[in-house]
Parts: sequence; C-alpha cells; structure tokens
Amino acid sequence: MWGEPTDAFYLYRASYVPAKKEPMVYIVSHTWPERWREPGRKSGINVYSNCDEVELFNGVRENSLGVRRQRGPGTAFCWDDVGVATNVLYAEARQGGRVVACDAIVLRHLPEAPTRWRLNGKIEDLTRGEAGWNYLYRVNCGGGDFTDAEGQRWSADTDLAPGRPWGSNSWAAVDPELPPRLGSQRESFDPVAGTRDEALFQTYRYGREKLSYRFAVPDGEYRIELYFLEPWYGRAGENAEGWRLFDVAVNGVTHLRDIDLWRESGYSRAVRKIITARAVDGRLEISFPRVASYQAVISAIAIATRDPNARGPQVTAWAERTAPRTPVTAMSRRVDAVSAMTFPVSSARVESHADALRLSWTIETGLGGGHELRVRYASAAGPVLAELSIASADGTIVETRRWELPATDGRTRESGPAEEWSFNAGRYTARLTLRGEARNDIHVEALLLR
Repeated sequence: MWGEPTDAFYLYRASYVPAKKEPMVYIVSHTWPERWREPGRKSGINVYSNCDEVELFNGVRENSLGVRRQRGPGTAFCWDDVGVATNVLYAEARQGGRVVACDAIVLRHLPEAPTRWRLNGKIEDLTRGEAGWNYLYRVNCGGGDFTDAEGQRWSADTDLAPGRPWGSNSWAAVDPELPPRLGSQRESFDPVAGTRDEALFQTYRYGREKLSYRFAVPDGEYRIELYFLEPWYGRAGENAEGWRLFDVAVNGVTHLRDIDLWRESGYSRAVRKIITARAVDGRLEISFPRVASYQAVISAIAIATRDPNARGPQVTAWAERTAPRTPVTAMSRRVDAVSAMTFPVSSARVESHADALRLSWTIETGLGGGHELRVRYASAAGPVLAELSIASADGTIVETRRWELPATDGRTRESGPAEEWSFNAGRYTARLTLRGEARNDIHVEALLLR
C-alpha cells in the first residue's frame, strides 16, 4: 500500500472492504524494474487480481492504458501494444465499480512520471539528525555508500573483522567457505512511502538470532536509531499481521519486543525506532535474539552521543580470516551438492503453444526465505528466452524472472536468474515458459530448488 489519503490520491487497504476474500492486485513483476530502455509501444504487461476489473495507468492515475475484465480465476489481465512514456505503471483493481486495491512499479531508464512521488505519500524527515546529538555512525544495512536528502553520509555495510571498528555478522560468517552475507542481504525495487531517501530503505539485511551489528564506541550513553520497512509481506494487499515478528536487543538486553512492521505501517513504508542504551566494554551490539515469525529485517542504523567531542574509532589495519574464502562459484557447487531439490521434467505439466513452450511443476519447501531456482538443460541451438514464475496455491504470482538460456553444444548445464527468490514455506506452482526459434531444440531435464 502506498501513500497517505489526499484529495488527488488514495490507496485503499485490503481490510477497508469487508469481504470473505481480500481484494488483491499485483503487477508482474516487482523484481524486474529494468524491462525497457526507452519509451515506446510495449507488450506483455501482465497483472494478476481477484477483482472484477483492472485499469492500468502509465503514471499515478494518469494516462490510462485501458481496462481489462476478469476472464477466470488465476488468469492474468494482459496489456499489449500500449504506449509507455514514463517510469510508473499503476494498477487499480475494482470490485462492483469501486477501487479496492492498487499496485505500482517504478521502472528504471524511462523519463520520470510527473506523478511519481505521489507513491511516497506524506514525506517525513525521519533520517534528519536530532539536534544536540553527535553522530558517530550512520550505516546503510545491506547497501553501499549513500548520501541522503540532508547531505548526511551513510556508510556501506561491511563485515565484522579483526581491526574494524564496526561490522555485521550473520549465519554464514562462521563458515570461511561461504560469502559472509549469503542468505541475509536483499534489495526491494518498490517505492518507499514516507521518505524521499527510499534507496536507504530499499537495501536491507535479514536474518534471525545470528544476525547482528557491533560498533566500537567510547563508554557512555547512546541514541540508537533503527530504520526499517516491510519489504515483502502485504505487497499484493493481503492482511499480513503477525507474519513477521521479532525483538531487538542492545548488548544482550531486549529493548523492542514483537515488532510487526506490517501491522504498524503496512507494506514498504519507512519506519524509525529509537533506543537509548549504554555501551558495555566499549561496544554496542545490536541483535535480534527472538524471532517469533519469519525473519528480522533492518535497513539502516545511526548511533549518536551527547558528547560533542566524541569521535568514532578509525579503521585500523586488519588481517583476513586465516582460511581463505572459497570463490562464489565453488561455494555454489558445494551448496548444490547438499541442498538441491530436483523436480524432473517427467513430473512437469507440458503445454506447447504457437509461440511458446510451457512447463509447470508443483514444488514444496519447508523453509522460508531466500532460494535459488535453476534449470538443468541441454541445447544445440540458442539462445532461448526463459521466463520463470512462482505462484502460490491461490494463483497469486509471488515472483517472475526472465533471462536467456544460452546454447550448450548439446552438453548439460544449469542456468537461472542471478537474483535469489524469496518466498515462505509451502506449496507453489513453478511455471517455466520458453520462447524463441530454438525453444523446440532445447531439452529440459529438471528444475532445481536450493
């Protein structure tokens, strides 16, 4: 859900409409913001909704691309050969003629829509430094160096290591053969309500009890500002209360309990929480000692003191771990050997169309979080355009990715999107669509889930 009620712009919470089935609408796909390099006539824009009709706009309620009616449960609303001039796709779903759900995507490379910033709603100065406080650290969790609208610099996330004054830890840090942020760092591409510094919130770290940040500081009392957003749950309008619940501790003492970002602010809205705590043995350690549901998330951290003369410790020379890190490619082979679930083509439903070949598997995972999906195949020709989508049991599209399957000279290889997928434990439908002249020359052996 985006924005605050205004005369010109309003987005409804799903709970606003009393119904047995919560209204939802979802533009495919939020993880694909780079789909076009320039304006023009565009095709293949798909939207999923359980409502009567959907109207698609190029901009926030401006430049209508037309209305499509429901054609059956789980069937996409499709737009082809429509003019896209600016960087916002905005969908309104209607039930009985009334708007009940909305969704929006901000695309890269296209000119900015005049109404683009309506998606951020009422702007608050959440990141502005508090008067009378001396900020020793500002950290962009999961992201790179960033300068906000106030001109304040936020440092890129870094891993905790000997000689460094601060850094992060997660479950993978204990194994020298794994990248230290494996399965604990992601990025959202959706607008962030309540701030113009949305890039600071769009990158984030996630995890459970082993995720933590440690800072070296002089003894004393500190103001700790924690910045969050709900980056996943409630995206399509569902009621996500209680789906993510976690505590926050400083130096082992719990200060915040049962944080439920969706219940507090909805999907993709900037949230700030402030803790006052004392340093112990010259350090502040922020951790998440109790995660009651799914995983904790954190987008940014700022630490300040009343002492105007205090300075954050400088970086000193430090040694890497004694055991060298295994390259990512080798690490992937090691993980594949122990954790891949294989869904052979013999278990897939195969559909052949005039312009595409489609294979569908029912997949099931008992672990929520980040996953890797790859296709094992062989092909003498190529490339073949591949689209892989994951749909929940009710037909809602969770993620869609597109990439190319290169020719393999007849040898078997694996290929998949570069980004990992994020979905909860449960049963899903994985649908692989192959397009291109070489699609009939490809032999798919299996879908792999890791």
